[in-house]
Amino acid sequence: MKTLQVLSLGAGVQSSTILLMSFYGLLPPLDSAVFADTGWETFATYSWLKFLQEKVGDQIPIIVVSAGNIRSDIEDSKRWASMPFNTLNLSGKPGKLRRQCTREYKVTPIKKALRNLLGLKRYEHAEIGAVDLWMGISTDESHRQRLSSERWISNYYPLIEKEMSRFDCLKWFASINLPAPPRSSCIGCPYHSNEEWRSIMSDPDAWSEAITFDNKIRSLGSLAGNLYLHQSCIPLDEIDFSTLEDHGQLNFLDCEGICGT
Repeated sequence: MKTLQVLSLGAGVQSSTILLMSFYGLLPPLDSAVFADTGWETFATYSWLKFLQEKVGDQIPIIVVSAGNIRSDIEDSKRWASMPFNTLNLSGKPGKLRRQCTREYKVTPIKKALRNLLGLKRYEHAEIGAVDLWMGISTDESHRQRLSSERWISNYYPLIEKEMSRFDCLKWFASINLPAPPRSSCIGCPYHSNEEWRSIMSDPDAWSEAITFDNKIRSLGSLAGNLYLHQSCIPLDEIDFSTLEDHGQLNFLDCEGICGT
């Protein structure tokens, strides 16, 4: 039995590094890559995905799968509990919903794609070790390594094996004269840092979508309390995301460089 070599492609820095390293012969050959589309990635991510498809598609097929559009599903109240929204109950106590979106919109559709690649029928079982699923996890996040919950899938971490960090991946992209891939995540991900929200703000359409979505989810939580995208439990359009530099002030590192301390 030939074990299928398949990449779980998020189209971010690490998984793109793996894909292109395989393409250039720096990693073993991949049979295919699978991108699970939540329907609400940034324009930059979709543009990068298109570039990857055009770059490697003839050698490594990139399969795009989807379990639906996470934004419209939640706005229609079908799956409002899927995302790890920040909550604020009537007594003002903050909390966070459990994250289920990764399983529903990423893991499950990828497993279905793997079964299709194996040619399995609905109730047919795969052989043990039928797929090596390559994961884009680097040394700086090695704590995210997991054994597969499926006996027919073996998780493989090539960047860990090559002792590459995210920074090493970025250096490698620079060495082959390619721009760094954008960070892959939903536009309205509640895990965004302020820096990531500022990046979303640089795309007016994406920022408008995020604000509209944030306002729509407010009362979906019912017993869980009001829902928010930002961890401060403040509406996005009321938060000041500006930095010290935006106000003409020097940060600590700038001062350190000027003062020579």
